[in-house]
Amino acid sequence: MRNIENNLLLNKIYIIQQDYLTILKKYADVIDTTNIIYAINELENFWNSKRHIIEFFLNNYSNNFDTCVLACSSYLNLAQNNHYAFLSLGKKHIIDDSVINFSVSLTQANELSATFIDVIKKCINDNIQIIENTSFDIIILPLTFLFSDKEAVQNAADGIFLSIFNKSLTSVEDFFREFNSFDEIEKDLKDYVKEQLFLAYDTFDKSFSQRYKDYLYYSKCNTLNCSEVQKFFLTTTSMFAHVLDMFLICMKFSFYPLIREVNILNNMCLILPNFYSVPGIYIFANRTIGHSILYRILELSKIEFPDIVEFLENLNSQKFSEKVFNYLDMLKKPFEESGSFKKIQDFITFQMDEINFFLFKEVKNK
Repeated sequence: MRNIENNLLLNKIYIIQQDYLTILKKYADVIDTTNIIYAINELENFWNSKRHIIEFFLNNYSNNFDTCVLACSSYLNLAQNNHYAFLSLGKKHIIDDSVINFSVSLTQANELSATFIDVIKKCINDNIQIIENTSFDIIILPLTFLFSDKEAVQNAADGIFLSIFNKSLTSVEDFFREFNSFDEIEKDLKDYVKEQLFLAYDTFDKSFSQRYKDYLYYSKCNTLNCSEVQKFFLTTTSMFAHVLDMFLICMKFSFYPLIREVNILNNMCLILPNFYSVPGIYIFANRTIGHSILYRILELSKIEFPDIVEFLENLNSQKFSEKVFNYLDMLKKPFEESGSFKKIQDFITFQMDEINFFLFKEVKNK
């Protein structure tokens, strides 16, 4: 009976996907600054009308973190072959709808520029291709839009923020009483926090203060009209809230996320020790880290990928995802142990080498 119910739910979700596709196609070529608000309103009304069936479906879809969610990203980007890494691990795959997330956040920030519209168009076209492509099974749903608890997220972000200092801080007011400058803040941060916070792929050799300045510049937070202490609080808690939003949604539905940005992955690793008592936390953490590492390996490999169907069939025949997950699920706290990321990378690379002959033989012989 459970399988029949799940199949019925899945069929309803597929119908919702087709209805969503109709809306996307309606705006794909004509969306601009004059009608973006109407498009967003239509999308919001559409998703809100499907909330109950979507929530019921999600509560019955994933089993013990076997579903990967693409989160913290603007869109998947099929043109860059990012779906290969996304589909390489996990039994099921969901994308947190980039169109509604990006549209709502930027209209709230009053950033209705031509550049903004171009990004929305890319998100729309990517989603259209995903839904129309029958070679892989990816579901697009508005997870953040429907299920984000902003108040709980912000309270948790404030609490984690207070924990990154050596001083014993019990409230945000304590933080503002204790610190009067960025230099004072930097001196009191815990060592492991300074090693990971504001870290990106191209900033490994930079000091913490330089990484922070770079982050302020690229995120445009350097224009905030407030004190150094206020600016640090706002930027850091905002980053933690972004990760916590994704974390709480994933834990609610037994998902794990593919995180493609190293800065966001490090922020996730910073918050995880606060949730050691949560059931399944190690499986969640290790699968998240492992899939992110796999994405980075494929991103740097410059491989000419075979057809996606051939690619997935070969991965499945070699039980690639099962072998990687079996290894990851035996680990405890790789996000705290020195060199553990390298061990995960070495294991995944070894498994990839084991099957490369089958996956890329024709390409290499060209």
